[in-house]
Amino acid sequence: MEKANVLLAQAQNYHRLGLAVLPFVIGVDGKKKPAVDSWKQWQYRAQTKEEFDALHIENYKLFGVLCGSKIKINCEELFFRR
Repeated sequence: MEKANVLLAQAQNYHRLGLAVLPFVIGVDGKKKPAVDSWKQWQYRAQTKEEFDALHIENYKLFGVLCGSKIKINCEELFFRR
C-alpha cells in the first residue's frame, strides 16, 4: 500500500472515532504546525466528514489530532488528551 494511502487510512480511523484530524507541515523554524488556519473551530464542535475530506490529508506527510476533543465511545463521553 502506498504511503499516502496508509496515512489517509490512519487519519480516517481517528476521524471515525470522533477526533478532529489536521494535516501538518514542518515550518521554516523546523517545528510542526497545522497546514490550515481554520482548525480552532473543532475545539468546540465536531469535524464533519465533508470538512475532513476537504483537507486532503493524503497530500501531506504528517497529520495530527486535536487534543482536548470530546469523543463518545460506547455511550460514554470522554476527552481525548495527549
